[in-house]
Amino acid sequence: MTDRWLIALDVDGTVLREDGVMNDPVVQAVGRVRDAGHAVMLATGRSVAMTLPILERLGIEPEYVVCSNGAITLKRDPDAVMGYSRFHVETFDPSEVLTTIRGASASASTVRKKPTSGNTASAKAGSASWPAPPSTARATR
Repeated sequence: MTDRWLIALDVDGTVLREDGVMNDPVVQAVGRVRDAGHAVMLATGRSVAMTLPILERLGIEPEYVVCSNGAITLKRDPDAVMGYSRFHVETFDPSEVLTTIRGASASASTVRKKPTSGNTASAKAGSASWPAPPSTARATR
């Protein structure tokens, strides 16, 4: 083998069909690539608990596994219960975004105008038009 490749596979729609089935030809192809000396890993949006069984089914034990759309990176750890421990956990502090939204919503005022044609409503902030909400009145007999 001249070059060793790192092959990162997604799970849903790639390793697994849309119905959740993993075909034997997929398992065999991954095994051939692994046996040829290439590093095969998973990079998925799935949680850790939903990813580890896929590794087992594919017969791979990569050094790293990326889960939760990149928010969690696992590292192989023979002392860990499932064989992997958390190597990196990406966190997001929404404080700045929430403060901005709260400030904007506190200062925003929405004015509903009578539609001039069609079923639209205009908002004071900007010139965009949206469909008016459906009437809440109910027909009575």
